[in-house]
Amino acid sequence: MDEKFQSDTKELDKKFAAIPENLKERYDRHRFIRHVIMAYWSSAFATFYFSMILEIYLESFFTNIGIKLSSEIFIYIRDVAIIVLPICATICFLRYTKTKRYSNLFIKDQGSSLLVFTIENFASIVLLLYPILLFIWMSIYKDGERFEVFGFLYGLIAAPICLLIFTICYFFNKSSYTPASGTPDLRRESALAAQSAKSVKERLDELNELDAKFKNIPRNLKNRYDTHRLIRRASMTFVGFTVLVSWFASFVNNVLGGLFSLAAVLILPYIFTRIYLKSYPTKKYSKFFIKNQRLSLAIFTIENLASVALILYPLTLIIAALIAKNNERIISLLLSGSNVLSPCFLVFAACYLFNRSTYIPKDEA
Repeated sequence: MDEKFQSDTKELDKKFAAIPENLKERYDRHRFIRHVIMAYWSSAFATFYFSMILEIYLESFFTNIGIKLSSEIFIYIRDVAIIVLPICATICFLRYTKTKRYSNLFIKDQGSSLLVFTIENFASIVLLLYPILLFIWMSIYKDGERFEVFGFLYGLIAAPICLLIFTICYFFNKSSYTPASGTPDLRRESALAAQSAKSVKERLDELNELDAKFKNIPRNLKNRYDTHRLIRRASMTFVGFTVLVSWFASFVNNVLGGLFSLAAVLILPYIFTRIYLKSYPTKKYSKFFIKNQRLSLAIFTIENLASVALILYPLTLIIAALIAKNNERIISLLLSGSNVLSPCFLVFAACYLFNRSTYIPKDEA
């Protein structure tokens, strides 16, 4: 690693060692809440999306074979899946992300960092509990009019404000510092590698072996990998922000009109994506790329094509919905598009797992 990085990390290590343990434990609890909320929201959205598609396919399948089932059965199964599966996914995520990390703000000013984290956790809890309590209240009192009013207030006021607070606090308090673990070079490991059963020497030997192989890879292949990874990161971030912005735009559309909503859907995800990419400039490579560059790049090409398809179809659909305002046509397009989007998502996930970027070169550490 270069001298500047070594000097910076030594200074951070010295400051971190002087922080009282009770403050570190408080930070760990706040970060645990952050992980729970983010993992639950992302898995809940994925479960809701696939359960909606599966419900349509199953209902059509049973109808074709002559079995008539009440739609309430599918709704009940979907509701149970939306509750249970995100909880299981969140538990699995927490089991594999045990590496402790801290923000630079926490090392410099523990009081301010913990205050910012408290505000962030409060906003994220409101963001999560408001719709859950709203649905529970609806199931008990069966008051559709009030449900629509409170739901509108959540989408137009509560959710955007809480999400904005969460985002600002997150960027101020990003957990980017990993405490020293035997040797500074192990900071370049991924979280999964750091939690493996291998000894420190074995993990360090593996890193040194990857460093030696990485030096022999031609520069043009590294540049191609960097381009593919940029497309991956940009597409994943853009899809996430587009879903959020389009959701809020559907509420704002009733108040400020379609042109404002259309502009928000087109411009805001692009701005957020640029900010995210600038915030995380570190280059990473997959171990599979170091072993077999050609096959890794081929898999990355397939992944990028799938991710581009995931972006272009929903974006076109959202623009058409805001312009045409033909709900029946949009629903039919959405149902037919699920035949394309679901395979694209599975292809993307499979390629991503084969080609995860976990190796950080020495000059990027």
